[in-house]
Amino acid sequence: MTMLCRNLSFWISPILPYLIFFRIPHDLIIYKSMIHKIIYKDYHSGKTKMRIVEPAFTPTTYNEMADKYNSLVSNSGSKNELEAFLTQYDLLPSFVLNFFRAKFASYYKCHNEAAKYMNLVIKGIESATPEDIDFYEEHLNRDLCKDIYSYAGEVYANNDEPDKALLYYQDYQLTLFHIKPCDYSEGLLSFRTFNEYTLSDLVNNEITVCSPRVMNDPYDTLLIKWGECIRLRKKGKKHVEALCQSFESYRIRSFCRLKDKQGGDIVSNVLMWAHYANNHKGFCIKYKFSKGFLKTESRCVTRFKDIIYHDRCVPFNMNRHSINTDQALCTKLSDWAYENEVRLITCAPDINGYFLTIPIDEESSIDEVYFGYRCSEETIKTVRNALSYVSGIKYFKMSSDYKDIYKLKATPI
Repeated sequence: MTMLCRNLSFWISPILPYLIFFRIPHDLIIYKSMIHKIIYKDYHSGKTKMRIVEPAFTPTTYNEMADKYNSLVSNSGSKNELEAFLTQYDLLPSFVLNFFRAKFASYYKCHNEAAKYMNLVIKGIESATPEDIDFYEEHLNRDLCKDIYSYAGEVYANNDEPDKALLYYQDYQLTLFHIKPCDYSEGLLSFRTFNEYTLSDLVNNEITVCSPRVMNDPYDTLLIKWGECIRLRKKGKKHVEALCQSFESYRIRSFCRLKDKQGGDIVSNVLMWAHYANNHKGFCIKYKFSKGFLKTESRCVTRFKDIIYHDRCVPFNMNRHSINTDQALCTKLSDWAYENEVRLITCAPDINGYFLTIPIDEESSIDEVYFGYRCSEETIKTVRNALSYVSGIKYFKMSSDYKDIYKLKATPI
């Protein structure tokens, strides 16, 4: 068991396990934090030192607080009762307590008071130490963090601060996407029409992602449809506009796995070439992306996610209180299951416009290029010239397989 300091070890050590539950003398503690750092002065050396005892705040603690808070407001609890409840957790960082105060004030429509508390919450987060932030991101991202930012958006909107509302709704979207990506190590396929934009990606070694608003199918990404729905259902609510604006943070690029759900080669699928490669006149690239390709930055997060295919016989009701990231960004009708799609999704709220280019890192590569069976020799030559800076690429031309006419075969060129 860690001792607080050499001079005090003879009496501190036996009670150290209980320090979490009892108030520690104020002359001993200089700082309290999320991971319960005890900063103390070693009187022997005169130096200020720090010991980490154990986490003072875990997801379990937060869920417990949330349950007690919900019980309090459902029973029309008073502000005094709220403060009595928070006193039980007074060893926690103040921004956690102020978050519940902001929620309470907002619940009773004291919007100005709620905004003042929320300012303290944001200030507390921004002044957190690196150790706090590491613990915070590792353990609480999906709970406290998303709750704070989503509630901050609503609080500031109700207090007639639309710019701040949008900012924190954007932070909410970023927090939602701090998730583990799917496995894409085997490689991914991208079917492309030959034009100046696809050629630019090849020449500049980039991937272009686009807003769901400019995708050919308006039902391809349900997030936009859900925004339309809540605008109708919650018409007149101040927070709705800022929340829906935050949806513009996302941009997407579609890839496919090498195999379909039945184990067949997707590059041989005639529908893929007809739908996504300009009626077999385009090309298909096999990429191998490194882990370093994906971004996790303060205002930009990129992830690969598998598409979930929804049975068309089961209605997908958009009249719901919330929608998760899988439903919003990664759900399509089962009619499209033959694609076995993997979606590259970027959340970058500070970037304007429908399109965003992402540089391909040095560890990622283009392994193979397949040309459609109607692809012209001129297109083939142009694409190969555009990729002349890349060594080791294998090139193929698709042709009919007369033993299985609805399946294409790839011939090396």
